[in-house]
Amino acid sequence: MGLFKNFAIGEHKNVQFRVTGYNWLNHPLWSFNGNNLNLNFTQNATTEALTQSNSTFGTATNTVGHRIVELMVRFTF
Repeated sequence: MGLFKNFAIGEHKNVQFRVTGYNWLNHPLWSFNGNNLNLNFTQNATTEALTQSNSTFGTATNTVGHRIVELMVRFTF
């Protein structure tokens, strides 16, 4: 989301003030951590079958992200 305000200075000069917000609703983005991308198997001693031991493989369990606000002044002539 961005807000802009223009001010005229003289005949051909302008100053513009800008405020821009990224992730302004503060919705976190889902992200992977290092443990969720490791595929681990264990072998059963009696049947010698392989079973997956990492139950969270391929799931995004961490959230990242925060609000970013930029302020800017633009002078045109």
